[in-house]
Amino acid sequence: MKHIMMVAATAVCAAIGFSAPAVAQQGGHGGHGQHSGHRAVMEMRPSILDGAVLTAAPDRVDFTFTPAMRLIAAQLTTATGEIIPVQFDAEAPEATTATVRFAPLAPDSYTLTYTADMGDHTMPGRVRFTVR
Repeated sequence: MKHIMMVAATAVCAAIGFSAPAVAQQGGHGGHGQHSGHRAVMEMRPSILDGAVLTAAPDRVDFTFTPAMRLIAAQLTTATGEIIPVQFDAEAPEATTATVRFAPLAPDSYTLTYTADMGDHTMPGRVRFTVR
């Protein structure tokens, strides 16, 4: 039931232009496996929400992780697929925050794809935004 409510809430947010953070549940597996009673909710929250329209050019995206994770990949592209150079510390230890830095962006539409790692689980994410 909780899964259905989360899917419904995400659909409503998407319909009105808001984004839910990337969330995954680890463990459980429908009552199968040795950790069937344990569920760890993993969450990644970028400082720029999916679908955002920005009037000021950003030069970074900050992430908040629950629980601590390690940002292992990040790529920023324009609407035409041009890759924008980014900087982040892929060798940093697991932490509850991470930052992806880049030069101030020109007006365009962008997609930042990223992956965080928690040792035994990786979690991909994406945020699309426009700079006006």
